[in-house]
Amino acid sequence: MAKRLTFFNNQITIGGAMTRTFYNLLVVLVCVSSLPACGDRTRAYNPTEPTPEPIPVQMPVPVPTPGPMPTPEPALVSLTGTVRSKAGSPLNGAPVKVLDGVNAGKTTTTNGLGAYRFDGLTPGNGNLSASAVGYQESRAGVYINDSTLDFVLEPASYAGIWVGNGTGTASDGSPVSVEIELQVVGDIGNFVVDFFKIDYKFRYDLCHRSSPIAWKFRIPVIENEFSMTLRQFDVYVYTPTSFRGIFSPTEVRGEVTLVRTSYDKYRGCPASATIEWSGTKR
Repeated sequence: MAKRLTFFNNQITIGGAMTRTFYNLLVVLVCVSSLPACGDRTRAYNPTEPTPEPIPVQMPVPVPTPGPMPTPEPALVSLTGTVRSKAGSPLNGAPVKVLDGVNAGKTTTTNGLGAYRFDGLTPGNGNLSASAVGYQESRAGVYINDSTLDFVLEPASYAGIWVGNGTGTASDGSPVSVEIELQVVGDIGNFVVDFFKIDYKFRYDLCHRSSPIAWKFRIPVIENEFSMTLRQFDVYVYTPTSFRGIFSPTEVRGEVTLVRTSYDKYRGCPASATIEWSGTKR
């Protein structure tokens, strides 16, 4: 009588069916140990399954090679000083200029005490100039590093003959022109206008007059300015009643007022005229 065993819900007969029973056991063991070898064989290689993306590798950030250290900026410095005349008077508004070096072109002016100041300068050598109307320019050099540099200006020499021309308008609106000649004696602060000559021409023939040197007189000059009010002389058709001017090293300019004399025959001429004039040294 054959014995029956139950294995995985199958009826297996011992005896004649022994070969089949071992075959089934072998298949079961192979499937359990390696599933792709049986049953779900399509998972062993599936060409449609996407290939996993590779994990990106973070590249190291290059470290820059350190360069040379920048040269530090030099500390800024100042320069101070005064500008005075030879007589010791402070000169107000005198321009002071750096002529060369690392600070070339920088300028400033003096205050009422004749003092000047530069700030924000770079240390270094430099030549400077100081000037004023009526004085000769002065130059000096210094190493600029919170330094002090004073200037003493020599008076300009205006001695000589100065000639000029001027135009103006008379009291009745008619034009008038003049020629002026000055003789200057001495230097700034003590020189004088020794005499002057005025040749004037109005539009009217009756009022034309070419005067000789009217008279000699002396007008003192304070610094570079001169001014004088004159009394009228009944000698010519017109006489100057005021005369003023200002000098620079290259030019003299000013204003003159002419007033008509009281002669009856000149009553048809304008009563007065004021003329602006300028001139240079002959």
